[in-house]
Amino acid sequence: MRTDHVAVTGRRRALVKAPFTWRNRVFSPREAILPADDSTMVDYPYAWAGMFHRSVLEHGLAVFPSGLFTAEDRPWIWRLHLQAASFALVDAPHLLYRRGISTSLTQVRDRRQLDFTRAFGQVIDIVETDAEAARFVPKVVATVLAVGSRHLVRARSMSPELAPRACATA
Repeated sequence: MRTDHVAVTGRRRALVKAPFTWRNRVFSPREAILPADDSTMVDYPYAWAGMFHRSVLEHGLAVFPSGLFTAEDRPWIWRLHLQAASFALVDAPHLLYRRGISTSLTQVRDRRQLDFTRAFGQVIDIVETDAEAARFVPKVVATVLAVGSRHLVRARSMSPELAPRACATA
């Protein structure tokens, strides 16, 4: 079960709705991956924005890849949506996510940010082994391009030593 959340920046609060139209009904997680050209549930990879049945743990779907400092949730969310039996999105925006914290990995501009390329390499591997790979590859490509583009913009504020590496990986 997944839910929306409230982004908190200073004293400002804003509801962030999970990108899936249908609420309070059970669906196949695969149906929440597409369309490729729009934000979908694989673009909402927040493990903390949900409650999961113990079968997710028992089937190894709760495991995050080791060795990644950032984007470790991307392989996880793809594996979850490709292999879980069902999911539901419920209206329960009681989760608060604090934004704008200077020490957060989303704010720092160091080598850890470059792990997104390795994370998406794992996503590609996961999707390519799926029986419906051809159906989902366009979504992976669109997501990699969008995230890579965002990292190219962020590279402008990285150190002179790191910025070229960020551009090369994006």
